[in-house]
Amino acid sequence: MNLSSFIWSVADLLRGKYKPHEYGQVILPFTVLRRMDCVLQPTKQAVLKEAAKRGASGDSVNHYLTRVSGNTFYNTSPMDLKAIVGDQDNVAMNLADFGNLAWPTSAVCFGPPFGTLMLRVLGSAAA
Repeated sequence: MNLSSFIWSVADLLRGKYKPHEYGQVILPFTVLRRMDCVLQPTKQAVLKEAAKRGASGDSVNHYLTRVSGNTFYNTSPMDLKAIVGDQDNVAMNLADFGNLAWPTSAVCFGPPFGTLMLRVLGSAAA
């Protein structure tokens, strides 16, 4: 499948759940999440190990985890987006967990509108 066909197939999937003006509010955050997920992949296991060792959350833990990740952000979820997609029966639960655990600053990045739109596609809110 060429890129153009793939993009149109994604648009076809969104048409049932979203209004056209909402597409960007879903596609852009997922694009950013996927990119962040890929950037952190090389250090993911080291971050998980450090998070388990440190236990509690807070500024001091953030310092250690960002240092281990080599970035200003990190991922403490054992899941990644590929694993979430691979578990079709639990996508909603895993995505919510991924969003809550993985990105301490994601609420700042994506805000409540993204969460509300995601609930719609996951079937947890009325369309």
